[in-house]
Formats: sequence, structure tokens, C-alpha cells
Amino acid sequence: MKSALIGLVIGILFSSSILGATLNCEQSFYEHNGMFVSAQINGDFSVVSEKEVKFSKVTFKYSIYEDNNEEYIWSAGLKELENFSNKLDYRPRKYFGHMKFPVWVNEIAGSPYYGFGYLDLIVPAKNLKSSEPSSFTSYLIMTYMDDHYGGTIKLNCSIK
Repeated sequence: MKSALIGLVIGILFSSSILGATLNCEQSFYEHNGMFVSAQINGDFSVVSEKEVKFSKVTFKYSIYEDNNEEYIWSAGLKELENFSNKLDYRPRKYFGHMKFPVWVNEIAGSPYYGFGYLDLIVPAKNLKSSEPSSFTSYLIMTYMDDHYGGTIKLNCSIK
């Protein structure tokens, strides 16, 4: 009973301490495997418990280029999600102390580019749980992009 009450108090403190925080992640023309990737991830989130972070709204957007200018987009995608949370059973080998937010991304509405693939946003848990504004590095793992591309890029992130 006592441990359940302590867990409840900790959960309330976590969620109230950063309720309404916004995560912004961005990278422009990151070179990986002979391609250049630009990506943006933005969303409002709150800490539900010590292990769960929930976005009330989040947007994943990416573009993959064959060179370091915007003349030719090889692939592009966009996904907007409501009530999106981290993968609770994530047990990382490399990104210890991080949370994983997986998403399937597909085309940008009205765009001539049709892109699809799996994106995994990997964010340090301590930064999401802090009530202080901060800047840090996160990772975007891209898998099965248009059946041909994959890799991991670093993202410059901030919480406000």
C-alpha cells in the first residue's frame, strides 16, 4: 500500500512538473550512407509515469536527398499523431537510458513525393523528465525507407 502511494505521488509530480512541455528536434542535410537527410520532429508532451511519456500531438517529417541541396528529393514523408507514447518494453543495448518512439511514416499530403518507412525517435529519458528547458542530442533510426534506405542520424533537440 505504501509503495503504491509513493508511486502515485511520483507519477503526479512527474506529470505536473512538465505538463505542456514541447519537444523540438531538427537536422538539416545529415550525410549517411551516401544520402543526405533532413528531419523535423515537434510535439507537446507530458510525463505520465517514470517509464511513460505521452505526446498529445506530434509531427514526424523527413526528406532524403541524393546530394546536399534541395534540387532532388529521393523520398519524403510526414506523419501527425495524437495521443502517442513511447514503447514501454524498449530494452536498448546501445541507447541505454533512452526512450523509443516508433512510427510508420508515409506520404506528405498533396506532395508529388511518396515516401514511407519506419522511424524510431530515440530520446534520452532524463531530458524528457526534466522540468528545465534543455538542448541535447537524440537519434532518428530510419528503416525500410522506400524499401532501399536505412540509417541513424543525430538530431539537435530542445525542450521548451
